[in-house]
Amino acid sequence: MIRDSASNRSAMEIAHEVSASLAEQARLLGDLKQLAMAQGPLIKSGEHDSLVTLIRRRQEILTSLGATRSSMSPLLVVIQKQSEELPESTRLGLRKKVEQVRELVAEIAAIDCADSEVLQSRHAHCRNELEAMAQAGKAKSGYREEFRQSARFADATG
Repeated sequence: MIRDSASNRSAMEIAHEVSASLAEQARLLGDLKQLAMAQGPLIKSGEHDSLVTLIRRRQEILTSLGATRSSMSPLLVVIQKQSEELPESTRLGLRKKVEQVRELVAEIAAIDCADSEVLQSRHAHCRNELEAMAQAGKAKSGYREEFRQSARFADATG
């Protein structure tokens, strides 16, 4: 049985730990996907307070996900080096879990991309409205009292 010299664990033990870590990532990504699907309606309805709360929750999940991935990274290196020593069923199970994680990441990215487009559209709309208001303010300033000619001058030239 191959042993990881740093921790004196077998490849099979490490594979089980990686499998558990991938399952945890899939669970966290599932939660993240649910929140991603909920953010679109909040963006469209303009429920900013609820959206901020949702984004905070997403950040908490991302932090947990980062910690899970960080702890798993060194184990992946060992598993890749010792993959030939693992039974085919274990390798297949790990591949399936990796694929599940990849699919969830792709689904979340697609949802976030669509929401990003909505946000960019709203940003452009707000910018255009602000520019229009600024132009209206400039035009209105042309009618202020200090710029009008006095009636006497108009009569004298009239």
